[in-house]
Amino acid sequence: MFLPPIQSSSTLFLFLSLFIAFPFIDSSPLPRPGLDLRQVVDCNDLEASFDSSCWNTLNLGRYLDDPETGWSRTAAICIGDEDDAACCLPTEPWTTCYLRLAHGFPGTDCSEINAQDCSYDPALAVDPRIAPYVAYTMKTIYAINDLFTTWYNALQYAASQALSIVQDVINQVDPPQQTNFILRDLLFALTVGLAYVVAPEAGSLTGLLVATATAGRALLKGANQAPTVARGIWPAGTESSQSIQIGDLEIELNNATGITAIMLNSGLELLMNDMPSFVEFASTGMFSGSDSFSLSKEVDGLDVALKTFIVSNAMTSNGWHYTVNLGATRDDIASCVPGSGGSCCTWWALNSPSSNPSMCGDFIWYSDTTMRAFTLTNPNVMNGTVEMLNAIVENEWTTLPLLFDGAYNCSAAGNFGGAPIQIEADGTIDLSCMSQLAEGPSLSKK
Repeated sequence: MFLPPIQSSSTLFLFLSLFIAFPFIDSSPLPRPGLDLRQVVDCNDLEASFDSSCWNTLNLGRYLDDPETGWSRTAAICIGDEDDAACCLPTEPWTTCYLRLAHGFPGTDCSEINAQDCSYDPALAVDPRIAPYVAYTMKTIYAINDLFTTWYNALQYAASQALSIVQDVINQVDPPQQTNFILRDLLFALTVGLAYVVAPEAGSLTGLLVATATAGRALLKGANQAPTVARGIWPAGTESSQSIQIGDLEIELNNATGITAIMLNSGLELLMNDMPSFVEFASTGMFSGSDSFSLSKEVDGLDVALKTFIVSNAMTSNGWHYTVNLGATRDDIASCVPGSGGSCCTWWALNSPSSNPSMCGDFIWYSDTTMRAFTLTNPNVMNGTVEMLNAIVENEWTTLPLLFDGAYNCSAAGNFGGAPIQIEADGTIDLSCMSQLAEGPSLSKK
């Protein structure tokens, strides 16, 4: 039978805390884990390492948010306001109540980034029959907070790394300093950098730390599963719409750290207060496993998205654009270099020109992944393409796949000139518009 809502009473706490976290002990059976004898992972073994498969094996989504028997529907609601009661306070985040009942004592709160009271504690004060469900739910709560907190703390370094290229970009691309940005777009490009490093739009970025890739993958998959969370972090319209001139980027972004905290906290608070969003975000099981999502404060890679956004905008604002040949093969491109009857030069995967620049007309970069041939041009710059490509690659402003394929995908989707992040109707996140390099007329091989 279900336990009825109870008024706060500390005398009942020790007894009820064993059951209130899972109020459907008798009449509402727990979702049963699969008992396949070949199953290697025993999700009921509290001494074993956490395993991501246990989210589905234990059916934690149903346990937490079943319309009839889920914890969210059956947890007792307090009449009073004592936080030592075996019930949830009316205004208390569900995760705060859950951890208090699971641990058997108050004081743990993981509902905000940089929470002072969100250090992982494995202590349980629940019936052993439902202890695995509690342990895995607790692990997921702590892991998600850890991701958001360390993600936010790593953004300051990521911003400084991205801003370190600005003066060189001004010198090489935009001496008149005529490029302008919308603050909102810059903040989107900065904060989404963690997801960008593992997004399909970014291809394969080398040199990423395992922890960075793991955290980025968990964030991207979770956000794709929970569009309400993605829209909470990256809303379609914000007040951060002032225009910023390229020479003022460092000052303005350094002054915007409070806004980034608000953005990330909006997503985390939604997860810790709204059960359906939490279940969707955690449904991949990644936060329930043994992987760590802690990012160091000086982790590399989170600046790639913002760098790509800055340099591509500066290029477009100063007359640079690309043309694309969708029908050419690598052999077709190779046949047009000097000595083979043509005057163009190729820029192959090794990111080095195939010929002496003085012998070349256009420089072509060929994408083996998408089978597109790109030519970078600027009507105001004669014979400057190779210098521009050299600057991009050698200074690590971005990569050529991010610059060219990203820009093409953005234009093809009809989103060029818009925000760098698009959240589609189905909830998936499109990050191709991190590159805002303008497209010239497309060419097709006859």
